[in-house]
Amino acid sequence: MRERERQKHPERVETAQPTTIENLVALLQEVLNIKTGFIRETRIRLVKQMLQNLKNQYQSMGVLKKKISDALGAVQSMSLSQRQEAFNLVEHYLA
Repeated sequence: MRERERQKHPERVETAQPTTIENLVALLQEVLNIKTGFIRETRIRLVKQMLQNLKNQYQSMGVLKKKISDALGAVQSMSLSQRQEAFNLVEHYLA
């Protein structure tokens, strides 16, 4: 029963919130601010899924990384170290 719920969950996430770079950056901000292990791990799995969706949309990983980097650079509420941590997380799952 749980396995069926897990299979249905990604579909609900995609319909509720489309996978865009802006949504990914917002989720990365949230991940960096969460300290609770379980919630953070759940959000990181969601980041991984969103990155996979974006990977399917873009032919070149270089273009995707550049757009994510530019979007992270435009966020004023994150420090430089947070931006680097977020981009390192992105690179880890895009590799």
